[in-house]
This record gives sequence, structure tokens and C-alpha cells, in this order.
Amino acid sequence: MAILNQIPTKTIPLSKTKFTKYEVFQKDSPVQLAGYFIYKDMDSQNVVVSKKISFGFRNLSNQNVVAIKGRFSQYDPFGESLGELNYSLIEIDNHTPGSVSGEKLFMDCLLSTATIEFKIDQVIFMDGSKWSATTYEFLSMEFSKKEILESDLEVMKYGWGVTARGVPLKNYYTSNEHFYACPCGNVNPITNTVCPVCKVEHESAKSFMNETASTELVAKMVKEVLFQINRLFPDAVYLDSSDKIRFTENAVLFDDQPLKKLREFGTYWKGVHPLIKAEIKKKGEFLKRLDDIQTQLVNTENQKKLKEAQAKKEEARKSRNKILLILLGVVVAIPLVALGVAYLISLF
Repeated sequence: MAILNQIPTKTIPLSKTKFTKYEVFQKDSPVQLAGYFIYKDMDSQNVVVSKKISFGFRNLSNQNVVAIKGRFSQYDPFGESLGELNYSLIEIDNHTPGSVSGEKLFMDCLLSTATIEFKIDQVIFMDGSKWSATTYEFLSMEFSKKEILESDLEVMKYGWGVTARGVPLKNYYTSNEHFYACPCGNVNPITNTVCPVCKVEHESAKSFMNETASTELVAKMVKEVLFQINRLFPDAVYLDSSDKIRFTENAVLFDDQPLKKLREFGTYWKGVHPLIKAEIKKKGEFLKRLDDIQTQLVNTENQKKLKEAQAKKEEARKSRNKILLILLGVVVAIPLVALGVAYLISLF
């Protein structure tokens, strides 16, 4: 990666930097300034001898960005303009959709600079296509956000499927005319169909608009478990008017393959999230009854197998005795036959 007026960064303590979050959005731009950091280079007398600025751009497009060009205006602490400076990032490595790039590169800025305003003029994508600004309209991204309750966090992670992807959840979905705050914390244009950071569809994110999202999700997943039971044993369980699970054990006992189906449900149950398991256990005790029925059926099956094994063993014993009797008869008959033959020979 290269940048005009680039300053070597090895003497700058990047690990200690704290970027100023940039809450202004350049309308229609495929990349946005995520934040910037102004580093003061001090002499031995603690006098500022130079200032350097670093900034990071978030890629909000659906393809890799390889170059960004634009300008930033500098202002002193009194809001007076200090002029404009061009910047250019080229040969950007791996600036994928949703990622931030450029934050480890520094440029010289004026000693009096306190705040800045950025403009993005051009963006070049990996496929060679280019975006150019035709107008410069800026919108504030500041709008109210509501942090996710600790009690809802695990449920939302499970329901949103973000645990495997390692996406942090920060706030409930919120939106205004121009932007929406994804539960992952990223602010997107309202027109985005997918959040570039967590890759979750906008419509799915809307499901987590408030505190009821968690309870609604748990209720939905409970019904999914009940559906799986009724798929195996029709009308075996249902939720009554008091939100308790009712169980009809005859639906299991009178099934033609109850043990096989109970084992299939057991395999499915192992994959159910602990939060949903806990909720189902609070709504009724049918799971214990299912275990009891399975134990009963297993015992019956084992007794049947034992009887069958004993019957086979008895049959084998009888077969052996029959063979022994036949062999004994043969053993006794052979001498008698021999004596008979000898007697006949003596007569002649």
C-alpha cells in the first residue's frame, strides 16, 4: 500500500492510538471514513514540533477496493479553515467488503490542525471499475442506539447465527431516514441489503428491533422442537392456553416404531441450544416422561432379546442332544453289526 506524503510509522506507538470516530457520511460513496488519529511529535521540552494524521476507510461496497483518492480540509481549535490537503491511497492490499484499511499510514498535517473534514473523490475496485463523486452531500450518522440487554445477548447470538462467525453484538436494530445500525454495531446506508461487516441481511437484522426479539425468538425455537416431536409422533405435544406443554403419551406408546423414533429425537435433541432446552424444561415435564418411556421400551426390547437368545440356546441344546443320541446309537450299533457278521461267517 502507498500513500502520498507517507511517514514511516515504526517510531509511532500505534498500539496506543485512539481514533476519533467519524460520524459524517458522504452520500453515495462506496467507502466511508471510519475514523482518524492525530499524532503529536514532541521535542525534549514537550513542545509540538509536528503533527501527523492517520485515517481508516471502511469498504461498504460488495467488492475489493484497490485505491482511494480525495481531500481533507483542516481547521484550528477556533473552527477557522487552515486549507485543504490532497490524499491518495493506492495498491491497497485486501481491502475487502466491510473491512477498514489505511489506519496504519500517516501524513503530515499543520501544527494548528484540531479537526478535519474529508471528501472522497474517486474509488477504484479490483475489477478495474471506478466510482467518482458527482456531488458532495454529507449526512450525520448520529442517531439513538440502544444496547442489548445482557439477558438477551446469548439468545440473539444463537438466533442470529453469529457465534460461529465471531461477530460481536452491540445494540438492537435502529434506523432513521438515511441509515440503520446493524446489531453488530456497524452503521449502514438504509439502502444496504446486507451489512458488509457481519454479512447479515438487512431484513433479518430488523427482527432484533427491541427487547421482545429475544422472547419471540425463544418462543419460535420452542415451537420448532415441538414440531420435530409431532413430526415423529403426530399430536404428541402442544402448547396450552397457559403456555404449558401438554403431552399425550399414547401417541408414543401406540406407534409402530416408537423406540426407533425416540432415538431419532434424542439425536436431534442433542443439537438443541441449551437456552431452548432450559425454556422447554420450564414449560413441562414431558421430556422426563419420554425418557421413562424409552427406558421402558428398551427394557422390553432387552427382555425380548434375552428370551429369544434363551430360546435359541435351548434349541441348540436340543439339537446337540439329538446328535449325541444319534452318535451313541451308531457307536452301539457298529459292534452289534460286527458280531452279526461274524456269526454269519461262522455258520459257513
